[in-house]
Amino acid sequence: SSGLVGLRSRRALLLLLPVLLTASLLLLTPPRENLRSSAFASAASVEAAELAELAATAHVAPLGIDAPPPPLFRVKAKGLREAGRQHGQLAKERIQGWFASEDMKANFAFASDEVHGGAKAFAEMKKLNAEAFPEYVEEMQGIAEGAGVSLDAVWVANLMNEITNLLAMRKSSNSEYGPAKAQKEAELACSDLFAVAPGGYKDGFACGHNEDWSVGAKKFYYYIAYSFDAEAEGRSSADGRPFTSCAGMTYPAHLIGSPATFNSHGLYASQNHLTAMNSRSDGLALAFIKRRALCESSSYNEFLAAVTMPGWSTGASINFVDLKAKRMAQIETWEDRSDVLEITEAMGNYSHFNEYKRLKDDQGGRLDDFRLFLRDPRQGRIDSLPAVRSAADVASGLSDYKVFSGRGTITTVVLDGSSWTVRVWCCGVPAASRPPLYTWNISDFF
Repeated sequence: SSGLVGLRSRRALLLLLPVLLTASLLLLTPPRENLRSSAFASAASVEAAELAELAATAHVAPLGIDAPPPPLFRVKAKGLREAGRQHGQLAKERIQGWFASEDMKANFAFASDEVHGGAKAFAEMKKLNAEAFPEYVEEMQGIAEGAGVSLDAVWVANLMNEITNLLAMRKSSNSEYGPAKAQKEAELACSDLFAVAPGGYKDGFACGHNEDWSVGAKKFYYYIAYSFDAEAEGRSSADGRPFTSCAGMTYPAHLIGSPATFNSHGLYASQNHLTAMNSRSDGLALAFIKRRALCESSSYNEFLAAVTMPGWSTGASINFVDLKAKRMAQIETWEDRSDVLEITEAMGNYSHFNEYKRLKDDQGGRLDDFRLFLRDPRQGRIDSLPAVRSAADVASGLSDYKVFSGRGTITTVVLDGSSWTVRVWCCGVPAASRPPLYTWNISDFF
């Protein structure tokens, strides 16, 4: 009988075991509200850790994706058609390689797209910009001849900013362009820092630029300098505009002027891509506006008047320095609107990335989609670090691991205003980690 009782007890225990286990789990598991509170507490701890990290000292990024150093091509000519032809000949291999790359496929496809309106938009942009900038059509013809490519292909290369925005633009009542670009596809590119010494401009000032974009472009971009014969320098071309020696980084077959560029009068400017939610095809292109503004101006006021002209197809962030006047400005543009912020001694420094910070539409609304920047750490990181006040500080800030992209940063350019010196880094190298590839003094460069 004792064996039978034991057997029954064991069976009863087995039957009760699930109940006991469930009760134990209930006792050990906190209420749902407590679980939610624990999750929030955990998230808050992570956020606090990230904020603490942001408040740390500068941390130089590791070396990025390497690439062959970009060449410097020098062109000396009597006019823009001849300069363009020399440009095309010198960069022929890079231009043809770039045009065959994956990066250019979407741009060429847009220009020939009869279904979604791309071909129509391309034709409108060509017509309007050819009327406004005839001298640059002549230069592009020279580039096409020298490189052995079509003129339309060179047009596409110089309308990339506008085509990219039209492709990314959300469908709206006034546009047939699309489709809308998914948030995950948005490309964050380019960083700029301004610095003024504690004692003011007389003690030093600097401006630096990280050119960020496709890793594929690292193999094809180059630097190019246009110098004009003594008899042409300072004289007017057929349409009444002066030829001015100008140099800077450029993408293949692109006119000088959009990325970091300087001229013989001591003017310097770089550009950051901005993605407005609306753009138009019946507008003027960045490549031509900024080329004329920088390479044909000789003063602070001349440049600002030219670059803030109404009629843009889209917009841009432009970072400008007049070395002679010891003045710097940050400009945001969009279609017929612009905002100019002069970097004063009282400010001491400023930074700009790919987000509209000041310019609004006519209703006071945002021009871009804030969701594009939710995961962008650059502005917060720079704001958390000690203020940049020198060229060395600018190089350090642009080299920070939250700012410098090992994959996307193509080149870094730092202008030291006091010495008129331009320093260039490339090939996946943060500026604070190694000596520059090129060091040029603008006063004797040309």
